[in-house]
Amino acid sequence: MRVDSLQLIRAVAALGVVIFHAHAYFITIKLFPDEPISNFFNMGFAGVELFFVLSGFIMVFIHWKDMGRRDKFLIFFLKRITRIIPLYWFFLVFLMAIYFSIPQLSPENLQNIVYVLKSFFLIPSDEGFILEVAWTLTYEFVFYAFFSFLIIHKLWGVAFFLGWQLAVFINIFLGFSELLVFSAYNLLFFFGGLSALSYRYVSCFVSVVFLLAGGIGFSVVGYLGVEGYWEGITDYRTLAYGIFAALLMLGIVRLEDLGKLHIHTIFKVLGDASFSIYLSHGLSLSVASFIFSYLGLLAVLPKGVIFLLLVSSGVIGGLFLYYIVERRLMHWSKHFIASRYP
Repeated sequence: MRVDSLQLIRAVAALGVVIFHAHAYFITIKLFPDEPISNFFNMGFAGVELFFVLSGFIMVFIHWKDMGRRDKFLIFFLKRITRIIPLYWFFLVFLMAIYFSIPQLSPENLQNIVYVLKSFFLIPSDEGFILEVAWTLTYEFVFYAFFSFLIIHKLWGVAFFLGWQLAVFINIFLGFSELLVFSAYNLLFFFGGLSALSYRYVSCFVSVVFLLAGGIGFSVVGYLGVEGYWEGITDYRTLAYGIFAALLMLGIVRLEDLGKLHIHTIFKVLGDASFSIYLSHGLSLSVASFIFSYLGLLAVLPKGVIFLLLVSSGVIGGLFLYYIVERRLMHWSKHFIASRYP
């Protein structure tokens, strides 16, 4: 079952990340040093939190009936891996080809085979990844690993999953570990899953209240973030993001479920292409900023226009990757799984 409101959220999350990088790095640092347009645009970073909550919602929404069915375990992981890895590897190889063709653009440690292998297999490292935004994918696979226990055994899986989430929650306040598996980001998946379990039980009025409260609360948390109020307590910010994002998601999905909300086609398209946009926007922004500089447009066009063109390039590049590559890879992966697990 396709839920168009989730595609809207995907689109907003992806667009937010593009806006954040276009403004925080390319406008403020690279093209117009120390001349930000508005710190408001830096709130786009919260698109990452929105993605994580959305992922939790989708996993519960899609696989609720698979919980406790061991025979679904392998197909669950195959679907998760083929949804992410083929496109990620394709774009990573493409990016590395550019780096080797233009050495001055490549990271210093690209010659380090360990660094390259960690990037390919999403193994956390202090050096990060070749494709910088890939750090979020490590959290996705940690979540999939714990979620898979729910599919293997429903009762023990629930106990194990909730125990993990409780440890993450305690770690926010006690700080007993800096391991990725205990990061506050992992709570966002739980909030999304809780939203998926709850949305069918609320009325239309309550859905509107949740949607408004979630949207306003999420925005306020973001505003406080760009104003520096969360300095030193970013885990609390993540917790707040998760709560409000879950309310927002619950409200908007329920309203669509009740037939009170219809999503415009453009958001459906952007939602479909959100993963491609997320992976490729850094390269698209880099190419666009180079072209603008080379053509001397920075001295001719207003800064705001340059910013809009940058964001547009990030989205267009992602749409191109989606239609040319991702859709074909998705078709292949579905055929691959269906042929082996009819």
